[in-house]
Amino acid sequence: MLHALRRALLLTLAILLLFASSAAAACAWVLWAKMTPQDWEVSNTYPTEAACKDTILVWKAQVDPNDRLGPATLALTIDGKRHLAMYLCTPDTIDPRAPKGGGR
Repeated sequence: MLHALRRALLLTLAILLLFASSAAAACAWVLWAKMTPQDWEVSNTYPTEAACKDTILVWKAQVDPNDRLGPATLALTIDGKRHLAMYLCTPDTIDPRAPKGGGR
């Protein structure tokens, strides 16, 4: 009885480790957007870095070439006001927003 319980426990632990390692390996990419004066916000997530960056390229192609200020920075006019729109692709483990709370 005790032997069967140990075997079941070991099998359960092995399955949990398998799922934990496969979940860690599945890194998503986050497309961050920052429209002045707001902070960075999550726009979307993608399975690969290339898919994330392709979205930025599609958005850039829809904007007047004079409003393309950099590889991932656009000047947009909204309600008659000029805004900078910045885009950034990062692994889902990286957050470009400033740390919350006070520093020491």
